[in-house]
Amino acid sequence: MKLFGTKLRQVVVASYICGFVVVIASIIIAPYFVAGDQEWYIRNYNTLATLGIFDGYIQYFALTGSVEPGYYLIVWLASNAQIDKNFLMALANSLFALLSVRLLVSWGANTIVAFLIVTTNFYFIVLFFALEKLKFGILFLVIALLMRNQSYRLTVAGVVSVLCHFQITVILASIFLARVTSQYQRILRGKIQNSIVVSISIGAVVALAFWEWILRKILIYQSMISESILAELVNLFAFLLISLLYTKQRLKVLSMFAVLFVAAAAVGDERLNLFGFFITTFVLVRRNQGVNIANAILFTYFATKAFFFIVNIVEIGNGYAT
Repeated sequence: MKLFGTKLRQVVVASYICGFVVVIASIIIAPYFVAGDQEWYIRNYNTLATLGIFDGYIQYFALTGSVEPGYYLIVWLASNAQIDKNFLMALANSLFALLSVRLLVSWGANTIVAFLIVTTNFYFIVLFFALEKLKFGILFLVIALLMRNQSYRLTVAGVVSVLCHFQITVILASIFLARVTSQYQRILRGKIQNSIVVSISIGAVVALAFWEWILRKILIYQSMISESILAELVNLFAFLLISLLYTKQRLKVLSMFAVLFVAAAAVGDERLNLFGFFITTFVLVRRNQGVNIANAILFTYFATKAFFFIVNIVEIGNGYAT
């Protein structure tokens, strides 16, 4: 969706206002989130300034169990530059919010709808305050999607997004399968787009480089799978059903969710529901600019969840506390 004149100015202004609101909220709320995984991420960040890049990476793995080099490089550079962690995350949140508004509008959303989704939705709030690595991964994914007509920059941003969080490969695989599905007749005739070849090549390189850690993570997730997997699959199915009701491109949507269902069955990670939400949002904002019953229901439900998540942060120090 191309924007011109007054509409473009409205989107630019709304995105900057959204970024400002989010940076202020981040500065106020983030210092309260000190428990759970944040305890280890705070400890890691505060000591990186005393360590070289290689020693810091060893500590990063020891404290967080993560190996993603993209996120590590960002926090190591910021820590060594003596940038306060909460301030860094506030700036990242602001940029993420600003660009997300623009992406949602480019998908077809009304400016107000886009603003409300970014500032009140539970999944955005979780990304702002809890899921740091995934936030940077999705931030660069948003940049890649905004540059979808610039193949080189899209590829670079896509690679960085994966290096910030390997689970981005799941949503990229969903997008990839949707593209393959929509072009299967051309593929059968042997006409494969360069972007598809590049995507396969990048995926293979990342898998080969980090396959031991990826396998270990999958085994860890499988050992943690419990009855909650059923709830996660039900949530994914609800997102799928809503998406199918609001789109005519049902085969494309089914192919995207198929990847999420396979990943959910394999690792049972609730963050896959976050990816399901973004796919559903992509579908809903294209119907009447996002002004529809399904979006209203999701808005109410997830805004309520976001409110209690923030209350838990302030009162208990952990948004996930019950």
